[in-house]
Amino acid sequence: MKSPHRAICASIAFSLLVLGSMVAAPTALAVPINVRGLMDVAVRGDDDMQLLNRQNTGDSFVDPVRTRLFLSGTNGQSQAHLQFLLSADSRSEFRVFGAYLLHKIWEDREVFVEAGRIPIHDGAWASRTYSDKNPLIGIPLAYYWHSTLSYRMMPADLAALVAQRGGGQAGVFYADADGPRGTAWSSAPMLYDNCWDQGLFVLGKQGKVEYSLGTTVGAPSSPVKGTDTNDNLAIHAKLGFAVGDWMKTRVSYAAGAYLWDDVAPYLPAGKSVNDYYQRLWVLSTELSRDRYLLHAEFFANHYETPLRADGLGNRSFYLEGCAKLWPGSYVTVRYEELSFEEVQSGGENLSWDQNVRRIEAGAGYNVSRELRLKAVVQMYDLGSGFASETAYPAVQASLKF
Repeated sequence: MKSPHRAICASIAFSLLVLGSMVAAPTALAVPINVRGLMDVAVRGDDDMQLLNRQNTGDSFVDPVRTRLFLSGTNGQSQAHLQFLLSADSRSEFRVFGAYLLHKIWEDREVFVEAGRIPIHDGAWASRTYSDKNPLIGIPLAYYWHSTLSYRMMPADLAALVAQRGGGQAGVFYADADGPRGTAWSSAPMLYDNCWDQGLFVLGKQGKVEYSLGTTVGAPSSPVKGTDTNDNLAIHAKLGFAVGDWMKTRVSYAAGAYLWDDVAPYLPAGKSVNDYYQRLWVLSTELSRDRYLLHAEFFANHYETPLRADGLGNRSFYLEGCAKLWPGSYVTVRYEELSFEEVQSGGENLSWDQNVRRIEAGAGYNVSRELRLKAVVQMYDLGSGFASETAYPAVQASLKF
């Protein structure tokens, strides 16, 4: 796998070089640079809400202030895109979120090559993750909720994993008599929305059909924004079909080694981190009629692991409905579940991590084309059922500039 790594890294380096040239010397290239931004200002009702929405970097979509900056430029059939994220609550307050080159191969066909730190193509959420597109404030559990399975630490056995079930969002730690078994880090979500991966894709659309095929340095659970973490490239494929203006459906598949080199010393003899794959299927559907819109996604995920011969699986789905009321206003609700396969541990059968259910409901009002106001309530079932004490309110203003 070394040669493919060199090829993809060369493509990424080239795309970033072109992007830097277009941004640094717009006058010489006669390329206008478009700059825009998106600022979210939120007030949440309880600090537990931040924990339950927390991302790898410690920030969340309900933080007091969160800002994105977008830069883009077009030169002939090529586009360059930069995206920055600013959040005072993040361990990385200012970071490059995305940086990629998009090139249209043929002038008369919708076929593109995309390379760099690229948007997520698994599932259908990526285009709606921004606050001006998301009718609620939180994002679906499948795209961030941390399980107790770590890609940078290796539990001594299955019992050690199960002993920390339900602790993924707060953070898990695996050690033995000799000390930590790897590097303490955020554990694995099913699919991570808040970190774009380095990759190379071909994207296209022909009539009612859309497709994407590509490779990334990291797996869906463990994207890579810096130095490579193993000697494997993940593969991704997606196929979509528009039945009509009222219905769109997509199916995507991704597979790749998800463990990082940190855990190599704790694997069975003769095994490497490249021997353990994550495989993820996502089915996405969008229905619209008059003032009503429905989004649904179903996720089936499986991890190969030395902890269990059959591996570890989990499933998720969400249903999100939105109804427009008078001009500029809407009401919306999302119901979702994230469930984990049952395993035998300590003489009993139980899910290898705590199952989660969540309802998020709210309303929004578009004050203008640039400003949207939202008010939501999230309610969780973390094993004891839905209860009023798990109701967390938040309000958010989303401003495009």
